[in-house]
Amino acid sequence: MPHLLLHRTLWLLAMLASLFASAAHANPIAPEKAFALRAQALDAQTVEVVFEVTKDYYLYGDKFRFEAEPATVVFGTPEKPAGERHRDEFFGEVETHRGELRILLPVQAPAGLTRFELIATSQGCWDGGICYPPTTQSAAIDLAAPRNRPQAASSANCSAATPPRQPRPPPWRPSPTPARRRRTRSPAMKAATSPASSPAPACR
Repeated sequence: MPHLLLHRTLWLLAMLASLFASAAHANPIAPEKAFALRAQALDAQTVEVVFEVTKDYYLYGDKFRFEAEPATVVFGTPEKPAGERHRDEFFGEVETHRGELRILLPVQAPAGLTRFELIATSQGCWDGGICYPPTTQSAAIDLAAPRNRPQAASSANCSAATPPRQPRPPPWRPSPTPARRRRTRSPAMKAATSPASSPAPACR
């Protein structure tokens, strides 16, 4: 009997937990929670934008728009993974994203600017039958300190391509000949040092 009572109690608790969970997901949540945004600068030319899409929700792949404040910051074409094809009752055949979505955003900022505000617009739906209007979120971006990798790389290439300088040999000087020693030259040596075969003086 006690075991039967315990079994029924556990079963009732499980049913209540299931009912509470169903009630929690019976209504859509705010878009800022359904599609949570975070962003950071990977370097001075690239910003990583991450959307954490809640389970049972999805984002449209062609509804992203990115702007910056100040407007002097310019973004390039976003790079994102391919999504899943979905038949949507509002837009027809569309590309959608679920789970974690990472987008790489090329950025061009004026010289000396180290901080700006990213303004991201997205649009998505809940599987329960609710689609949100375009949602705008923002994130502060601190640009990474510029690195001198290109200069360091070119210096290394130059040093690798140019061989190290070899030390120059000392200038040649005739060895001193003892004054009292007379050298006997052969006829061949006399012919080689005759005025006719002497080299012309170097130009200065």
